[in-house]
Amino acid sequence: MADLADKPFVVDLVIAVCNGCHGERNYPIDPPFRTADAFIAWQKSGVVTPCSCGYPTADLKLRIADQN
Repeated sequence: MADLADKPFVVDLVIAVCNGCHGERNYPIDPPFRTADAFIAWQKSGVVTPCSCGYPTADLKLRIADQN
């Protein structure tokens, strides 16, 4: 696994993985998040809604954008 300590925090995609059915939903982020505070504010805004299976929670995976 790559060492993320040297990589800037630039998130261009959030993937919600349902804790019930394990289905995945993609949330492209444009413009990308550049701080953890921006991600936290987005998460608290209610953008991620419960899965269509009815399960109320999901785990969120963040894709760190390639800045090469």
